[in-house]
Amino acid sequence: MPLEVQGILVEKPNKDLSKWIRAIIFTHAAFSIFTAYLYELHHVEDVRWYGLVISWVIFGVFVPLIGYKASQKTEKRRLAIFGAIQGIVGFYNLINFLAFSSVLLTVIDWCMSDDCLAQFETRNHSCLVSFSNETYDMDYSYCKDTPKNIVTALFFALLSFTSCMGALHARKMKDVQIVQVITTEQVSVPQIQRVPRVYTPPEDSVIATSSVIQNEFQPIQNE
Repeated sequence: MPLEVQGILVEKPNKDLSKWIRAIIFTHAAFSIFTAYLYELHHVEDVRWYGLVISWVIFGVFVPLIGYKASQKTEKRRLAIFGAIQGIVGFYNLINFLAFSSVLLTVIDWCMSDDCLAQFETRNHSCLVSFSNETYDMDYSYCKDTPKNIVTALFFALLSFTSCMGALHARKMKDVQIVQVITTEQVSVPQIQRVPRVYTPPEDSVIATSSVIQNEFQPIQNE
């Protein structure tokens, strides 16, 4: 029997992308709160506070909301914009993580060296260190801030990871299309014989009937 196949293009929201967008929002919010704590601790300038607030609003709220709305409505253009921005943010934070971790490891090495440990006691909690053919006077506070700097490096890694995963899933959702296939099969139905219609008169109708009376004549016998 002939088989008819009909394909319908269906696009559904990507649940994985929504999860990664929530992770991006949470990570940016946590990093902003931690950075604000460090700014308050070190009494930084107001300009850095403004930069922190603006970066959090743009990359932690506005851009993720664009991606979330685009994922719900399957808007290809906004998904492409969201994926491109998250890719740039992920790459930028990866560079920050590598550079910050390199400097952090160097500082930890200086803080644990016997030379600096001796100078901290004799030079009023400071140590002379050489970096890029130059000599710097490193204060002991850099060593005390090592745990906080480790947390900062981990935040850079988390920001890079969540942004890259958001960009990757936005790219997948923009490319993947789901096709719903409907098959229709023709079935032959046997022909039904027509049955003669029987007329049934209404109950209150008068039906005229005719009858034939047959008289029987008997012959007269002659006596």
